[in-house]
Order: sequence, then C-alpha cells, then structure tokens
Amino acid sequence: MKKFRLIRRLYYTLFITMPLFLISCTGDPVPDTLSPGVKQTFSFLPENPQFVMYANFRNMRATEFWKANISDSMFAAENTFGSMLNVFKTATGVSVSSGLDEMYFANSWTGENAIVLKGSFNRSKFSSFIGTDTSFRKTANPDGTVVYTHIPSSLMFFFKDSYTLCASNYPKQIDYMKQVNDSASSGLASNTEMMKAINGIMFKENIWMITSEKAFIRGIIANLTDVKRGKNVEKEIFPDSLENQTGDSLTKQEDLLLNKMYDKINSLSVNVKMKKDLTFNLQFEAVDIESAVYIKKLLNGIIIFAKLSSTAKKDVNSKQIAEILDKLEINTYNTNTIATVEITGEDIGILRAEKNFPGLK
Repeated sequence: MKKFRLIRRLYYTLFITMPLFLISCTGDPVPDTLSPGVKQTFSFLPENPQFVMYANFRNMRATEFWKANISDSMFAAENTFGSMLNVFKTATGVSVSSGLDEMYFANSWTGENAIVLKGSFNRSKFSSFIGTDTSFRKTANPDGTVVYTHIPSSLMFFFKDSYTLCASNYPKQIDYMKQVNDSASSGLASNTEMMKAINGIMFKENIWMITSEKAFIRGIIANLTDVKRGKNVEKEIFPDSLENQTGDSLTKQEDLLLNKMYDKINSLSVNVKMKKDLTFNLQFEAVDIESAVYIKKLLNGIIIFAKLSSTAKKDVNSKQIAEILDKLEINTYNTNTIATVEITGEDIGILRAEKNFPGLK
C-alpha cells in the first residue's frame, strides 16, 4: 500500500512539474539580471531621463570579439579632438582600453546630462595634470568636495570616491550627485516605470541604451523607416492600412505611421552581448501583444526594403550587406518585439567598408 502511495505521489509530482519544466525551456527568453551595484549607481542619474546608456568595458575587454575587432576603433574614438574621455586618459591613464570599467550616461529634454565613470583613477596624477592645464577651473566647496570644470565644454565633475567620477553640465545635477549616498534609492532608481523597462532589457552585461521618451522613439522610427526620403513604408507593408486615407499627402501619411508607432511603443532599447561573436538586439516593448505583432511586421518590411536596396547595387560590399541582413531574425515574445543579428569579425570588416557605418572606422 505504501508502495502504491509513493508511486502515486511520484506520478503527481511529475505531472505537475514536467509541464513547468517544458515551459521554462521553451518559453520567452529571460533577460539578464540587473546587478545590485548597477542599480545603486542609477541613483546618481536623473529621475526622468530622455535616454540612458550603460557600458561595461571591463566585461567587454575580456571577450574574444572585443580583442579582435573593437578595441582599436574604440581607442581611435577616444583620441577624437575634444573628447573628455581622452582628457581623463591623458591625466590618469584610464581609458576604455585599460582602467575604465563602467560608464553610465543619461540625458534629459531640458539639456542636463549626467555621467558616472568607474575605474582605477590615479587621483594624484590627475590633480597634478589639472593644476597645470588652464582649460580647467578648480572649485573647493564647503562640504570638502572639489569640483573641476572643463571650461571649453562647461562640463563639471568631481570624484565621489577613488573609484567613481561624477560629471554633468548642469550645476543642480552636480549638487544632487554630491548628496547621493550608498544607501539611497533615488534618481533613476526611483523611477518605477523606467526601471521596469531596464529590467526587461535582454543583454545587460556589456553595453545597452534605452529610452521610454515617446518623442525620442518617434525620431528613431522616422530614421529607421526612411520616411524622410519619401518612402511610405506602411503603405507598402500594410496596403489596406491607409485605404480610408484617400487624398492624404505623403507628409500626412508619414505622420500617420509615426503617430501609430508613437502610441504602440512603451520603450526601445539597443543591447549587445559579446563573446566570440557579437549578438545585437533592437528591442521594442509594446503597449500590448497586438502592437508587438504590428511592430514585427513593420520591421520585416523595412528589412525587405533594405535587402532589395543592397542587392540592387552591383558592388560586392552591398551584396555582403544584404547577406548580413539575411541573418537578422525578428520575433515577438508577449509584448516584446526583438530584432536580433549575429555579427562576426568578418561582418565588422564589411560594415567598416560601408560608408553608412562610420562609427566602426
């Protein structure tokens, strides 16, 4: 009798847990977990930013893809004239190639920005450098904080501790960042909706950018759909969607598409994972499942147009671009629509040769 009870319990256990196991294996992809340290640093950033960017150079430098393809181009970008990262590199030896571990950046519509850099700063060397460079101004505050101002750019910054540098072009933001303590949950960290969107980002360990600002998303979609060059993307992809808009001008049709996207998207993020190759995600969080499907159809149409444009050109590089686009996959998961493409070192070479991708040169 006990044997039968044991078998029956085992049966019920398998009956209940096996479907859950199958769901966990075949369900929606699970986003990376946001580390407590990163979330804590969000307290330094504005509560309502236009967009937020995070880069973990320490993690990226350890990958095969970075070592083979990215470090040289990032090093060249650092040396661009006027780059503050180059100033910090000259003064302390800290750069994206060595010593700079993390960068947080947020910007708002009112113009103020907030930057947090984490790395192995040589503060003694930095003080000596600043003391001999007339493009900087040094201000000692009553609370003991020393704020430096880069006069040409009006960028102010200070060391929160030996590992953390805070910067902004907005005095009130500097004052706010000086008051943030280790136990605070303020600024961006207190914005429930934005934190929900950030938690939904798939890849968080290397580099990502996110915005929930509707007008900012509208501008990205305008560039993505190429409407400014006279292509009525929605009319081509959804021929029945504008059938009641007889007599509308192209401009009104463009506005109709952009307004639809404006209403359908809660947030948009770009996130990347590096290992041997690079996985690139363009991720849309839609207001509902129906909107997520709409976004997927629109993106599929845009990719079709892009591939046709590339294959129509006779040069080898354009055909190779079309081959990269062939690898792009677009999927919906509940209210998420994610366009994903795997980029190899060979692909980077192709993109570098394409004039529309100057950031990789």
